[in-house]
Amino acid sequence: MPTNKIRFTFNLNEEVLRKIKYLADADNRSISNMLEHLCKERIQNYERENGPIPLNKYDS
Repeated sequence: MPTNKIRFTFNLNEEVLRKIKYLADADNRSISNMLEHLCKERIQNYERENGPIPLNKYDS
């Protein structure tokens, strides 16, 4: 199934990755989906406290 998501690679230390795997398994998610969920959750929390994040600086 095609996706419109952008591939993004980054590095994690082993302990963090293992803990994310645990969280993903507990929520019946893939690691990728868990990371996306955690990012979205952090963005929502930030915007709740600080207002919308302006994206015009990062437009391509």
